[in-house]
Parts: sequence; C-alpha cells; structure tokens
Amino acid sequence: MARSKLLLFLTGFCVFHFFGYLYYTSQEYVRHLQALHGKTIYIQGTDDLREVLKEDSGLEAIARHSGSSVNLTKLLTHSGSKSSNFREKDSKGEKNSNGILRNVGSSRTRKLSSVIESQQEVVNPHDFPYLINEEYVCQKDGKKEEVFLMVVVLSSVHRYRQRQAIRQTWGTAINQPELKTKVVFMLGRTNESFHEYQVRKESEQHHDIIQEDFIDTYRNLSIKTTAVLKWYTTYCNHAKYLLKTDEDMFVHIPNLIKSLKDSGPKFHKFIMGSVIKGAMPYRQNFSKWYVSKEEYSDSVYPTYISGTAYVISQDLVSDLYQATLVTPMFWLEDVYITGICAAKVDASHVHHLGFQYFRRNEPPCNFANFITGHRIGQQEMRRIWKALDGPRWSC
Repeated sequence: MARSKLLLFLTGFCVFHFFGYLYYTSQEYVRHLQALHGKTIYIQGTDDLREVLKEDSGLEAIARHSGSSVNLTKLLTHSGSKSSNFREKDSKGEKNSNGILRNVGSSRTRKLSSVIESQQEVVNPHDFPYLINEEYVCQKDGKKEEVFLMVVVLSSVHRYRQRQAIRQTWGTAINQPELKTKVVFMLGRTNESFHEYQVRKESEQHHDIIQEDFIDTYRNLSIKTTAVLKWYTTYCNHAKYLLKTDEDMFVHIPNLIKSLKDSGPKFHKFIMGSVIKGAMPYRQNFSKWYVSKEEYSDSVYPTYISGTAYVISQDLVSDLYQATLVTPMFWLEDVYITGICAAKVDASHVHHLGFQYFRRNEPPCNFANFITGHRIGQQEMRRIWKALDGPRWSC
C-alpha cells in the first residue's frame, strides 16, 4: 500500500514538473502565437512587397493613419511554406495575390504623439556617463561618412568570445564598402575588475565598444537600449537605419540591406522586425518574464516588436529617444521601447518574416534566405558563416 502511494506521488510529481517545464520553455512560442494585429504592415519578402506596393501606392498612409479595425486570418511563415492560421476570419484586412496580409490599422490604436509635447517632466534623464566611447565611428577624415545601416549589438561585458565571433562572421560587413554598414557593441559595466580590464583592452584593439556607467543586467536592458538610441542620436544620426540586435543573433546583413532598400523608402517612422500583438504579462513568479501588477497594471501589452532584432528608421530614432526621457521605465525592453514609447511617437510596426526570435533549426545554408536567427552560439555562428561561404553568400 505504501509502495503504491509512493509510486502515485512520484508519478504525479514528475507529471507536474514535466508540464511545468513545457509551460516555461514555451512562453516565447505563446507570445508569438498571440494574435498579430494593430497598426502593422506584414511583409513576406521583398518581391511580395513590391507587388503589394504596385497594387496600393497608398499603403504607407493607410498603415499609419487608418482607424478601421481588423482581425488577421493567415500569416505565411516563410516564402514557399504553408500558411499558419491565426484567430478569426479577416473582416476588413486586405490580401494580395501572394497571400500577404496588409493590416489597415486598429480603432484601439491611440495617437499619442502629443504626449511628449505636453509632458515637460523628464522622468528618465539617462545621464549615465560613457566609460568607453567611439565618437567617430560614423566619420571619415573629420567629416560625416555615408552610412546606410548602423548596427548596435547589445552585449554582456564578459562575452568577449561571442563578440569576436560576430566580428569574424556577419560583422565583417563593415569591410565591404558597398554595404555602407557600421557595427558597434553596447555594454554596461560590471563590478568585476578583471572583466572591466579585458573590455578596455578589447576596445583598444577593435575600437567598436560603447560602454555606459550602469550595471549590466537583464533587468537593465531598457536602460541599455535607451543608451543605443542616445548614442545614435548623438554620434550617428545621419545613418539611414539603425539595427538594434542581441549578441546571440546571426544577422544576414546583405539580405537586410536589400529588404530595406526595397521597402524602406515607402514607409516613415517605422520599426521593422517580428511583431507581437496581444501578449499578456506573465503573473507566475517562476517565469523569466514575471511582471507584477505594480510594475504593469494592464492585462495586455501594447503591440511591440521582439527585442532580439529590429530596425528603426532614421526619422524615428530621435523621437523614440525623447519618448524614453518622459516615460516611466519598464524593464521589458522590447515592450517598453517598441511598444509603450513607440506608441507615444506614432510609430508604425513593420512585420517581416525574415526576422525570427525563435531558434532556427534549418540547415546552415538555409540562412541565406533569412535575415536573423536567434540563440546562435559562437561555434554555430562560425559554422553558418562557413556554410554561407563568408561574404560571398554563395549557398
């Protein structure tokens, strides 16, 4: 009898923890599957985008200013792949012959650009001094150098090898003049003197480290991304686009630049990446993303873009930075920057399926068709780069 009770207890214990583990590890997936709608433009690829723009030259104005509601029905996961079903039948959205859904806005989207003008109090001055700075990254011979894409990688102080892997793989885009791309790494500080010494030596060698005087932790990512916006606004505001990404991302720079050249001129004040709509705060205190009601009282987050990688257009960065100064800090960086603050400056969200915040399990050569891949360690980053044949991308 005692043995049966013990067996029953152990079975129940294992089942409980098994499903708990599945729940915990699937949270990003749940966030992805929550309905994607709002002031968002959906893009499958540059060829499909051109077809959409041929059909509707007013897409830009519709995406930014329309107030009609929409429910999306399908969103293609990748060029040539089967579509995934989402929520209810499309009521007012439009779909072209290629299956690209174009969201025409949401009645729930508020125009909050006037908030910054009316609110004078600065609640987040972001007055952290630079410990290391590269003021002249975007200059040449004392003059502004033409920069198409400014890439800022959020990196932890001790992750030297990951930064080195980026420098030796996709970060070599800086050596291709035709790409007009710059890459720097944004760091906070640590109290470990050895790592601080190593970072200074690394900076002296590579001249691509930006470090501000705040403690570098996961909970300070909103501060870190605000630092990115401030640095760009101060030292490289002539670059046409800013890419903020994380150190565990593989970024296909040529694909990104091609997409931006095809689509960028058609839109204004936009953030491009993997759009998330309808995500709810996690109230379970064991979650990595646990948020108390004191931290965020609403039941649903505003539409935002995954913080793993997103592009901000030149005409939006300064406004977005100004918004952070007058908006109470919230520690979930992507929700705060691309959701809460973006709404205040009337930014548009552009959902591009080339961006992915899940781990891609495809063979390395398949990265030739994407823009980003997540959770890529230094060794895998080099394997992918080797498969893509370095800067020739000959897969």
